[in-house]
Amino acid sequence: MNPIAIIALAASLVAGIGLAFTVEPEFDTGRLSESTVYSPSTVGLEPLPDASESDYSVITTIPPWTGPGCSEWADLAVRSGFVLDDLWIALQVMEYESMCIPDAIGDNGQSYGLMQINSFWCSPSKYWPRGYLQTKGFLNYCQQLLDPALNLYVAWHISSTHGWQNWTTYGRVVG
Repeated sequence: MNPIAIIALAASLVAGIGLAFTVEPEFDTGRLSESTVYSPSTVGLEPLPDASESDYSVITTIPPWTGPGCSEWADLAVRSGFVLDDLWIALQVMEYESMCIPDAIGDNGQSYGLMQINSFWCSPSKYWPRGYLQTKGFLNYCQQLLDPALNLYVAWHISSTHGWQNWTTYGRVVG
């Protein structure tokens, strides 16, 4: 995916605005299609400042999440990278793992935060002498995973890069 598109999408989600791109397959620019953005509903069109008449931005709102799981964390999960295809999974895993408690510590002090990310991910190993998450630049020490935004961002990275099977509760997800 184009890094500029990722930055634009992240900035728009933080601002509460979803981007809607339509791309012809033969002209694929790597941008997200409208279907990959979390359930935005179009409220209206507004011209961009100093834009020609053909340039418009779509103003969208994100409706409240009504599915199972930790619905109070849905907006932060979306801002952390989860799209609708994985959001429902993340919210249910979160409920099973931490009961929606952001500073939860489980597994005898080995798992942290909303998604109960195991210290395995930030512990030194043969392949990651500083720890995987430290080497990737996510954090300096495991306790930082108690920050809900960082916890969800790391969970998004792990789930999208290494799969949902890294959470034993994934097998209990319904839907």
